[in-house]
Amino acid sequence: MADNRMKMRTVVAFAMSSVALPWATAAHAQDVNAETAKPSAGEVLSNDIVVTAQKRRQSINDIGLSITAIGSEALKDRGISDTSDLVKVVSGFTFTPTISGPPVYTLRGVGFYESSLAVAPAVTVYVDEAPLAFPIMTQVSVLDVERVEVLKGPQGTLYGENSTGGAINYILARPTGEFAAGGTASYGHLSPLDLAGYVSGPISDTLRARLSFRAIEGGEWQKSYTRDASLGATRQLSARLLLDWTPTDRLKMSFNFNGWRDNSDFAANQLQAVTCSLPSNCYLNGYPTAPKNARAADWSPEWPMRMHDRFFQTVVRADYEISPEITLTSLTGYQNLKTLKYSDSDATDIQNLDTRTSGKIESFNEELRLSGKTGPVNWVGGGYYAHAKIFDEFYYATRFLSSALVIPGIPAFTSTETPTDTRLNTYALFGNADVKLSPNLSVIAGARYTWSRRAFDGCTRDIDGALAADVNFLQQLFTGQLARPAVKGGCIVLDDNFLPTNVVEQLNQNSLSWRLGLNQKFESGVLLYTSVSKGYKAGSIPAVSSTSVIQFRPVPQESLLAYEVGVKAPLLDRALQVNASAFYYNYKDKQLRGRILDPFFGLLETLVSIPKSRVWGLEGEIIARPMQGLTLSGSVTYLNTRVQRFSGVDINRDVVNFAGAQFPYSPKWQSVGDAQYVWAIGGIKQAFVGASVTQRSASYSTIGVYDDFRIRGYALVDLRAGIESKDDRWKLTVWGKNITNEYYWNGVFQFIDTRFRQAAKPATYGVTLGFNY
Repeated sequence: MADNRMKMRTVVAFAMSSVALPWATAAHAQDVNAETAKPSAGEVLSNDIVVTAQKRRQSINDIGLSITAIGSEALKDRGISDTSDLVKVVSGFTFTPTISGPPVYTLRGVGFYESSLAVAPAVTVYVDEAPLAFPIMTQVSVLDVERVEVLKGPQGTLYGENSTGGAINYILARPTGEFAAGGTASYGHLSPLDLAGYVSGPISDTLRARLSFRAIEGGEWQKSYTRDASLGATRQLSARLLLDWTPTDRLKMSFNFNGWRDNSDFAANQLQAVTCSLPSNCYLNGYPTAPKNARAADWSPEWPMRMHDRFFQTVVRADYEISPEITLTSLTGYQNLKTLKYSDSDATDIQNLDTRTSGKIESFNEELRLSGKTGPVNWVGGGYYAHAKIFDEFYYATRFLSSALVIPGIPAFTSTETPTDTRLNTYALFGNADVKLSPNLSVIAGARYTWSRRAFDGCTRDIDGALAADVNFLQQLFTGQLARPAVKGGCIVLDDNFLPTNVVEQLNQNSLSWRLGLNQKFESGVLLYTSVSKGYKAGSIPAVSSTSVIQFRPVPQESLLAYEVGVKAPLLDRALQVNASAFYYNYKDKQLRGRILDPFFGLLETLVSIPKSRVWGLEGEIIARPMQGLTLSGSVTYLNTRVQRFSGVDINRDVVNFAGAQFPYSPKWQSVGDAQYVWAIGGIKQAFVGASVTQRSASYSTIGVYDDFRIRGYALVDLRAGIESKDDRWKLTVWGKNITNEYYWNGVFQFIDTRFRQAAKPATYGVTLGFNY
């Protein structure tokens, strides 16, 4: 034990000096006693994994919620390295990259496509219960995890942030009582070199530590189809230091420092069509569209097409045992993010519309709660506070933009910048109780009251002076005088009186989230559950480039009333697990990226609010072990999404009634499947082969059915095979992803002069070596 402590003291001393580097970071903490059952080598998804979805340890088969839980071995086997990869194991989950970086996650058709840094997501990501409250904070993968739990449906009565779609909670691998170390090295065709590792063990009788790291370098996979150039390399570095400290029998504390830096290339887009509104003034006439090849793309050679992002986070958790049945928990977090991204928003090698996004986020959150058990009641109650300051700036560089003006005779603009400042304050009180009415019947009730305050200050500025003259022309045209002249470098946003102004907005709202559920557990182990819940997602104020205050108008919070019934059935002595559920969502004021006609920028996207809409669907999952060594799993989701009342501007600049339209990024059918077989090949070794399938039906990247914005359906096949030691000391895997080289894309977008696609990676293959000491 003394040798183990000496090793860990050396490791931690090195780690503490490392976290002082500019890219060093911090993360979240969980219960230092939380346990997870390590899946066997042949296991893909556990049918009785222990989860903490309700902030206490329970079998997943005892919880009346729709949950997908994936253990660490399954994550590694199926090549899941970041949140976007969860589409391979969670049916009903979709991932969409935005044109300026922040990812968008959607569960059961409930998502929110918005690229502003200050966006409140519909699906919130947590690490050991501490929120990554802004989507851009999930840009780099969470490393060294024990499992991930995906909860579907409105959340808020138990988790820090309100959300209408669901929650993704990463549970970290904890420091160990004995010295341990391990790592993986992976490399392949069109895939970067990926190195990861950890060191864990005791420092003293009361202190344990775990240091993890990951470095990814290389993997250019895109090629220009008009010149000799390549793009798409990943350059990421991340690290984490966990400390679990037990100073007394009653007090347990954990400290989590983690972070990352990302200097990767920004992926280029594929030109689908030239869409100049004035073809006679279009510099892109005759520009070739991209071939139907995942690697083909184009971008401006003078534009850097790189990211320079940094993230730092620290979370401190303290659990104090007031009595054997009552625990006081404090969860404190601080996050700091800086971002600088260069992207091409026209998909050509002409500087038609190139974008630079920059900004920073500084946020703080505190959760204080009491939890315990009183007779037949498991309960939790507490308060939550969050504060954030966000600076977000969009810069558009244009040299050859055609005029997209509604008013003829106004010249096209050259370049603009839109700096915005947002201040957020959130206060909440919450409580939840799980009451056993009998040994097999329980009722769950929870509520959360939230006060939300959002303040916004920003404008669009004219850099070159051309737009200032145009704004002055409009002011004189519509008012007959030049009462407030626009100047070069000043705001060019016109208010309702056609005067240039700085935009100041406030959005103050309150909400009451709640949940009621009933669980019936039978002696056979089958669980029947039903629930009704109401959730909210905070309102938003878009940070967009515009010459009209209309585009900066806030959208109010959205609410979702959800009904769900389901069954979880372990059968045949747990050799077969069958789960099924049916759900209906009644949506009010759904937030959506819609469109507005801007007098200078033309047809632009902005935030709109759909007064009434709904979702209903069915889900089914099977996990089977028909014979020793063979594990089969599969799940399928059917979604039916509909707008019930909403009129807005469509892609053709017409005001239309969208009643009956389906939601964007919401395919009707989604399914995932996996098979893995393991067999012994010697006294200390075993071999394995496995295959995974991910399927999506067609969807659209805009509201309404428009063929030009169709995201085609696809089916992806991944294969793996290898050998490993039975004592988990080493593992060698050969793998292939998208082995049929399926050509598909994640989104379709149209800006002033072009429409383009975001193509996904083609077939990749490689080898991974893992070891544990």
